[in-house]
Amino acid sequence: MATFFSSFALLGAPGMVYRDGVVFSLFSLNVPVAGAAIYFIGSRIRQIGREKGYVTPADMIAEYYGSPVALRLLVALIGILYAVPYVVIQIQAGGILSRQMFGEGAFETGAVLLAIITMVYIMVGGMRSVAWTDVVQGLLLVGGMLLGGFAIVAVLGGPISFFQAVAKLPPKSLSVPGTTGYWTPEILFTASVFASIGSMIQPAQWMRFYAARSNQVLRRSALIFAAVLTACFFFGVMLVGLGGQVLYPLVDDGGAYRTDNLGRVLPHPEVGNAANAFDQILVVVLKNHLPELLGPVGAILTSLVLVAIMAAAMSTADSNLHAMSALLTRDVYGRFIRPQASQQERTWIGRGIIGLLTRH
Repeated sequence: MATFFSSFALLGAPGMVYRDGVVFSLFSLNVPVAGAAIYFIGSRIRQIGREKGYVTPADMIAEYYGSPVALRLLVALIGILYAVPYVVIQIQAGGILSRQMFGEGAFETGAVLLAIITMVYIMVGGMRSVAWTDVVQGLLLVGGMLLGGFAIVAVLGGPISFFQAVAKLPPKSLSVPGTTGYWTPEILFTASVFASIGSMIQPAQWMRFYAARSNQVLRRSALIFAAVLTACFFFGVMLVGLGGQVLYPLVDDGGAYRTDNLGRVLPHPEVGNAANAFDQILVVVLKNHLPELLGPVGAILTSLVLVAIMAAAMSTADSNLHAMSALLTRDVYGRFIRPQASQQERTWIGRGIIGLLTRH
């Protein structure tokens, strides 16, 4: 669950609702689809993997299709290409958070610190450390999403005042296909189905299926995953995005949307001046309003949500870094370069790969 909902849960998703309006809340339909994929596909992958002793996705696919070289390398390559941008985006989240809190020059420092901390505990503890830290980070993530929703409602004077203010938003913000006109029913359906299933068969998730204690445990996890994260989306992410439009309108005094020279919608100037700055809405709201409204309690709540953002980023980055290391170590090094390598040697090669991937 923590791997699936990355920093997107507290930065990207609220930013998308802030930009496109209530229509993006329908994107949460991808969570039940992902839960169903775990329940039906993941449990089958687990069962076959346990019987055959598989570790990576390529172990299963290459053996099934009888292609021990070409297909194994192709599956490993696709897995790495999937994971690299995923990890980079999470590390960027640490930079975005640092920039909002400490100024433009803090971006690199925040990103580097997040990367180093994540690298160290993966290298020390491997998959077990990833799993246990994800437990803590997942709880912080869920709590942060709900706290974000609570905070925006409190800033706007409570539930009644919140929904009265939301009802006055521009019609585009409250209808399909949204402010930018992008989220047509066809696009929503495609994204909800294929993005969710694709996320569930990425290497980091696939390897978790193998590791589950039993099919019963995995299926129970799938049900919890679908119920909890969908609720967090509706009672956290959606409220933050819509409340952000109330506090920081996208339209000027004449009712026209602010756009750049390419015609792309821009956020309110206090949020950012670029088309990719929407994902800063939660941090801006927390920093500008909550401490003033709730005093010391507001400062504590703000700190908890900021910690949750870092936890969300780390919980996805660590799983994907570990998965890339496993793919390169088992599917490339151990299979083609040094098949005779001992387990200890492979462990150190895996650690070295994690260090190199983090550095670059």
